[in-house]
Amino acid sequence: MSEKVKRILLLSTAYLPAIGGSELALKNITERLDEYEFDIITGHTMPGTPEKEQQGNVTIYRVGGPLAMSQFLVPKIFLPFAIAFKASQLLKKNEYALMHAYQASQAAGAGWIIKHVYPSLKFLLTVQEGKNLGAQPWIIRYLRSTILKSIDRATVISTYLQKYVQSIREDIVVDLIPNGVDTNLFSRRDASFLRGQLNIPDQHAIIVSISRLVEKNGIEYLISAFKEVSIKHLSSLVIVGDGPLKKSLQTLTKELDIGHLVHFISACPPAEVVLYLSLADVFIRPSLSEGFGTAFIEAMSVGVPVIGPAVGGITDFLINEKTGLVCISHDPHDIARQILRLLNDKTLQNELVQNAKTMVNERYTWDYIAEQMRSVYDQIINNKHQISNKF
Repeated sequence: MSEKVKRILLLSTAYLPAIGGSELALKNITERLDEYEFDIITGHTMPGTPEKEQQGNVTIYRVGGPLAMSQFLVPKIFLPFAIAFKASQLLKKNEYALMHAYQASQAAGAGWIIKHVYPSLKFLLTVQEGKNLGAQPWIIRYLRSTILKSIDRATVISTYLQKYVQSIREDIVVDLIPNGVDTNLFSRRDASFLRGQLNIPDQHAIIVSISRLVEKNGIEYLISAFKEVSIKHLSSLVIVGDGPLKKSLQTLTKELDIGHLVHFISACPPAEVVLYLSLADVFIRPSLSEGFGTAFIEAMSVGVPVIGPAVGGITDFLINEKTGLVCISHDPHDIARQILRLLNDKTLQNELVQNAKTMVNERYTWDYIAEQMRSVYDQIINNKHQISNKF
């Protein structure tokens, strides 16, 4: 492939305006690599979005229509074929330096199909999965393994995922390139007005969690822990996010007689998330599994001391008593103990905040992340190989 080819085919199951780790990574990386032209093929997952859209150096193709928007299993099976069909059309018109899929899901399944039709097209996969991969159903593990066996190179967002990919493919380079944070956006703001809107007394410490309300994020354990915290320290809990467990979690707060102290806020865009983080004295999410944990990095960037478990990708950046405090995910008493420790020790708070902000500015800015991806692209295009990055 000629070094002059600067066009890359990107495959992603979802893309903006949907907001998630992959979507934000794609946006922030592509807009910083303006020497490339990107064609993104993604599912038409949100009503009202155009089938084709140009955003700077990125052309977005949304495919699948109602099938892509369906939550039923059978129709969603068709999304890899819809993405692959569009990719085959573009490959007949354009020359691409490589094909890059985000997450080993439907879009990567399309990449697997295309790789069989165009075996010389280099196939790069970014693995961003946040679940406990070994505990998933065998069919999911089999399909992911099948995809991994077809790729030429991988990037991963954490050492946890790096070890997972290398356990399946010892013969390829696996680069560790985490997700980043917009440090200009995620900086402390004046959010004092939110205290009034939420009717939180001035003397209350505020504990914040930004989380999808799903089982893997352990919010039920946080709520149980907060019951203990509220007895020992004047405090309020703010939970930002939506999900299938919302009603049951709200019911739990009433059963524990802390409903008046727990505030559920619907999922909101990053510009509003910053305000809730700016209001926080502590950020915590006792996840049971985590591919990376972008919300922790965002809290660190704002200057909030964080508490989290030593699981998955969190261990890459959360060093106990240096950049945050470690808790036991499923142990409300330990979670409460760590929260109270932070609330009662301002010196520890300040030390953790300073160390974490320094780390974020050195290792997790989007400019730094994009430069790492540029290096991977250049190596693939120029047929150069290096050993796996040690982040």
